[in-house]
Amino acid sequence: MQRAATTALVLLLPSLNGVVFAQTPRADISGAVSFLPSDELDDFPRGDSTGFQVGATFHINRWFGVFADLGGHYNTNSDLGPNFPGVTAESTVYEYLFGPRFTFRGSRVDGFVHGLFGVCDGHTNIGFSDTGFTFGGGGG
Repeated sequence: MQRAATTALVLLLPSLNGVVFAQTPRADISGAVSFLPSDELDDFPRGDSTGFQVGATFHINRWFGVFADLGGHYNTNSDLGPNFPGVTAESTVYEYLFGPRFTFRGSRVDGFVHGLFGVCDGHTNIGFSDTGFTFGGGGG
């Protein structure tokens, strides 16, 4: 559960343009439905999980900002194998990531890259838990 490899389907990407400084928004927010795949050996008893991702960028200037990404993933797994007959595992995984975001502004489209560092925390109702350092990166 220490890795935060997620694939997100973006549902909405609104921009907060309430406070404008030289046509650069003070903040951008995003939300997405997310999928966290599992590895049967490393992630037992969690299976593939669905959840959410919420992100916000607070712009320091036109090209640099601080990005925060928070996510939660949930799974109920009733097929734990022959060693766990009749046991159902309910798992949750939360990710808390922060880091710099660099934005490249064009006349019609903006691009960005970011590097993120933080913590991933997972728990189940049957006593398994794990917390660890995680990192990620991306762009768009």
